[in-house]
This record gives sequence, structure tokens and C-alpha cells, in this order.
Amino acid sequence: MSVQSFEGWFGAWPRWLLAICAALLSALLYYFGTGLEPIWPLAWLAPLPVLFMAFRSQWWWAMLGAFVAYASGKLYLVEYGAHIGRGAIAEGIALWAVSGVIPAVAFTLVVLIARFVVLRVTPSLAVFAFPAAWAAYECVASTNRYTGALFATANSQTDFLVLLQSASIAGAWGVTFLVALLPSALATPMRDKARHAIAPAVGVLVVGLLFGGVRLIASTPESAVRVALVGSATKTKPTVDHTQDEAIAIVNGYASAVRDLAAQGVQVVVLPEKIVGVTSATEQPVSQAWASLTQSAHVPLVAGAALHSSPMKNLALVYASDGTNVLRYQKRHLVPGIEREYEPGQKIGNLGMLAKGWAVAVCKDMDFPSWLRRYGQEDARLLFAPALDFDIDARLHSRSAIVRSVENGFALARAANRGYLTLSDAYGRVVAEKSAAAGPLVSLVGDLSPGPGRTFYSRFGNWFAWLCGLLLVGLCVKAIATKPTK
Repeated sequence: MSVQSFEGWFGAWPRWLLAICAALLSALLYYFGTGLEPIWPLAWLAPLPVLFMAFRSQWWWAMLGAFVAYASGKLYLVEYGAHIGRGAIAEGIALWAVSGVIPAVAFTLVVLIARFVVLRVTPSLAVFAFPAAWAAYECVASTNRYTGALFATANSQTDFLVLLQSASIAGAWGVTFLVALLPSALATPMRDKARHAIAPAVGVLVVGLLFGGVRLIASTPESAVRVALVGSATKTKPTVDHTQDEAIAIVNGYASAVRDLAAQGVQVVVLPEKIVGVTSATEQPVSQAWASLTQSAHVPLVAGAALHSSPMKNLALVYASDGTNVLRYQKRHLVPGIEREYEPGQKIGNLGMLAKGWAVAVCKDMDFPSWLRRYGQEDARLLFAPALDFDIDARLHSRSAIVRSVENGFALARAANRGYLTLSDAYGRVVAEKSAAAGPLVSLVGDLSPGPGRTFYSRFGNWFAWLCGLLLVGLCVKAIATKPTK
């Protein structure tokens, strides 16, 4: 069936039926393509039905179909929010409203803008309206202090390594642009049988994928660092103010694993976020217990702790192999609601005192591109991240962190209770991974090559998102000055 006959066949459908079918199909593709366990090729197809319908229907059908498709495609957030809220469906609906319905409004506006441009501007240019608008929106949306870039399109593409490399140049928004470009090109009506009009879009896609392939092939591993991650299915009570004896017992619970790993020649051990809760009175003796452990094992250690003082702090404590506490990194980005009483940190976790290019961040910090870009600017090459997930989002959070590592050129060692122990290189390749829920005490050892450090994105930030914004403005101006095509 030719493109023209295909379009003609659907053109005979009632517009309300076309809108309903397009919305339902796009909703399914978004649900499975960008959810908690995304199937990455589906994310490429998700906008296609809605765009196809929107470019051929009245604006009100386009508006209704786009909103229903995106809002319905994010219904997995209800389950996610309810899980975080310990079964409270109201928590799930609230998360869906904030991270599903509000973005659905933005998606609807983006589709309407793209429709306006497509109906007035030559197809070779019009195909860029939707991806430019959506990439610019996702960049702006990532600045919100609640979720950051946790639900960005790029997080669904971490298995497509060739594509993911574009993040090192253009940030996550470069990935968003390329993913949105294909459905936009396929959905744009080719007037006067001008199929060659999508050639510029195809060219951009090919260049983006070629760059990714070359970057992966040309990557040169540096001398590897043997890293050990330790997690637990049972030691996950961060809100508890442990007594001194309880807290030291927790340290001792990890001690045998740390010593065994040190005997295997590991060069650093990373433990999860908030594995022990201390107060002003117990902080010092517990810190001394960690110091004694690292001194006896003779291996650097990164351990998460919750300081329940005034103000409360979420800390990553870093000890050198001689037992010296070289850093108390304070988590910058806190989980809304759950960590409302904690004070956010102000300084990045530079570990240059242990080794050049080493750094530390904590869990949700990795969802915020602007914060991790500061690490890239400081030439971080190997980052350790204690974390604490919610079981259901183990993959989502680990992959959001991987996108940050590709953006900024550092390898990543992430140890998450109620999540994954993940070792990944600076190109997004998962070196080793294991669920922390696999046993009472789970360890993962791997050789991790430090990344190349500062990337183009680290140096120049969201230049591509700004370029997308300017491109969109230019297309809209051209569309306003042009009569619509009948």
C-alpha cells in the first residue's frame, strides 16, 4: 500500500473514531515504552498515532487525542505513587496528576504547535517542529525540584547505546529530539508526493546514530578500578534513630563483607544510602566504628548515613584506607515529602583527595542534570552513589543515573538498597548489576574504567535545548507568515 493510499484509507474514517484509536494506541505505546520497565523501541513509535491523526484532523480532535494519549500513557505513575505511599491510592493519583496530567497539557500544546507548523510550512522543515518543541519542554521540565529529569525520554533509551551517546553532546534533550524526530517525519503529510522532503530528518538521524557508533568504537578504557558494591534486603530502616549499640551493630553487620571484599583486592567499597540513623550524640562513635573498619580492612569506604539532628542531614561519609574521614557529602536533592525535614547540601562531592577524578553523590541527586553537570565541569571520571530506591523503581532510577554519567563522561558505581547494585561505564554500558534484594547481604565486584571526563555537554550545558527553542520560534514565525495548505 502506497503512502497516499494509506493516508486516503484513514482519511475516510470519521474523525472522532480516528482520534479515539490514535489516542488509545499512543497511550499503550507510552505506557510500555516509557514506563518503569520500558521497552525502548516503543518510545519511538508512541507519538506516531497521535501525530498522524493531529496532522489530518481539526484542532479540537488533535487536542483531545493528544491529551488523552499522554495522560493515559502515564497511568503507571498511579501504581508507582501508591507503592511509595505504602498502598495509598491518593498518593498515586497525586503523583499521576503532577507528573502525568501536567506534562500531558504540555504535550498537547506541543502537538498543536507542531500541527500549526506542519499545515503551513514545507515538510522538509515542518518535521522538526515536534521534536524541537518536545526537547525544549523536557529541558525546562527537568528544572522542577520534585522529579528533575526522572521521567525524561532519554531514560527509556539506555539499552540503545548508539543513540544514548548523543547525550554527551546535547544532553538528554539530544536523545529526546532524535526519538521524537522519526514519528514526526513519518506522520507529516508529504504534499505533492514529495517523499524526499523527509531527507533532512533522515540525515539528522543518521548523523546522530553514526556519532554514537563511532564514540562507542573509539572509546579507550583507562586503567580499571576494582569497585565493590554492597546492599541488603533487610538493613533498610533509615528513619530510625538507632542507639549507639544498634548503630555500631549495623556497622559490624557490614564489616565481614567489607573485609572479605578488601581481601579480593577491591580498591573502594560503596554501601547504600542511609543505612544507619545517628544523632548528634551517636555520630562520633559510629564514625569511629566506620574509621576502624576501613583502617583494619585497608580499603576506602563510602557509606550512607542519616543524621537526625537539627537540621537533619542525608550524608555520604567517605573514609580513606587509613581510617580518615575525608568527606561528609550532604545530599543536594531530597525526596519531596519523605525528606522534607532534611537540609539540602550546597557543595558537590569531590574526592580528589583520594584519587584524581573521583566523586560522590547520593541517589536522587542523579535525577538533576544541572547538578551533575557541575561534576562534569570539575572533570569527574568515576562517581560513587549510595542510593535507596522503592523496589518498584529500581530500573528507572538506575537508568536515570546512567544518563547523567554519559552526559558528563564519568563511570558510575551505584549501590541502592531496595534497588540495584550497578556498575556502568561512561558510555552507558552496564559492566555488572545485581538486585540488592537477592539476599540479606549482597555484594557485587567489578573492574570499572574511569571515564574520559568533561564532555561537550559538561562544557556548554543546555545549548541544544536553546537551539531547539530558537528553531521552534523560527518555524512558528514562518508558519504565521504563510497561508495554510489546503
